[in-house]
Amino acid sequence: ASDNTEASELSGEVTGNSTLLLGRAMAGMEALLAGGVVDSEIAVNASAIAANGYCFGGYVCLAFGAAGADLVATAVFHPTFPNVSGWSNPDVAVQIHHGQNDFSGDDALYELQDQLTDAGVGDWSSAYYGGASHGFTDILSDAYVQRYGDQSHATAYAMYDALMPAPDTDDDDCVDDHDWYKTDEPSKNCDWVTFHAPRCQAVGFISGDRQMASEACPVACGTCDSRRKRL
Repeated sequence: ASDNTEASELSGEVTGNSTLLLGRAMAGMEALLAGGVVDSEIAVNASAIAANGYCFGGYVCLAFGAAGADLVATAVFHPTFPNVSGWSNPDVAVQIHHGQNDFSGDDALYELQDQLTDAGVGDWSSAYYGGASHGFTDILSDAYVQRYGDQSHATAYAMYDALMPAPDTDDDDCVDDHDWYKTDEPSKNCDWVTFHAPRCQAVGFISGDRQMASEACPVACGTCDSRRKRL
């Protein structure tokens, strides 16, 4: 989409057609399991798939989970809310991150919580961010709040680590380079990258040499061969 208006129109077409929405979500899952969207040298563990969703992506993750997708967990950030009253897989862990001033409104959050409870989903939680607006985790948005973004992602990854612990590895060469930092921002190092996957595309420096975060921070970015991949 070229702007918010077009994005709204495109997402509206899909939200009004659950067959199309779920079909596209399942196609993405199948592509992941087939190795089509990850490094060919990295094996995908089909029993350890989780999904992060933002805004409309959160809507998709919730709808996908409600339809019985084989997910271990999903975390959604400032999502729009589908009706999940038919949620069919109570074993999926669900985490919702919602801002006080989000246009989706608190009533939609409360309704989602009730629907998850009624469906027998035992592992769900919601975090409420005071004063936050829609898009508070988006570094390109005027609504971005770094502390809330870091906090929400740390909470989501803690859930994933608890439910899908990384396998033991003897790959001692796979370590983050703690000399790396984002261009012009020395305080933003591999620890900063850990909390938000898009930061792996950040450009920075090591001892004056230009390098991508994805190369310098393989543990933070999940690019070690033995690390699981997340959808």
